[in-house]
Amino acid sequence: MGKSADAPVAVAPDSSVPRGRFKNDLPDHLRIYDINILVDHQDTTENPILVEQYADYPKLFGVVETPPEGSSEQPPPFMMVRPGSLLKASGGYLVVRAEDLLRDEDLYVAVKRALLEEAVEIRPRPVHLAKPARPSNQNR
Repeated sequence: MGKSADAPVAVAPDSSVPRGRFKNDLPDHLRIYDINILVDHQDTTENPILVEQYADYPKLFGVVETPPEGSSEQPPPFMMVRPGSLLKASGGYLVVRAEDLLRDEDLYVAVKRALLEEAVEIRPRPVHLAKPARPSNQNR
């Protein structure tokens, strides 16, 4: 029996375009003109299925990594953007435990907004979504 083009295929949750796929294709002085392909489903014949075990903001929306301190190689900032599961599952399915979303109301609101607007912004967790620090017990 042949595979259907619409049949889903399981994808490991941490899979993405291999980092450095185009590394060293350009001389150092031209690296600011390089591209950062976040998700590439060109060779995928079936809809991706991702299962996110412990959903949180960076895993779902992606992150902008920072190079290690003291690193001699400083890539352009746009090359440090890494996709989250919402982008990796584009055109397919993302399975998330409802309790992970309901435990963090701000995360639920952000995911709902991304799904309604059909857009994802990869950036640090917005300040208004960051959890406040726990009050200290010093005054008690």
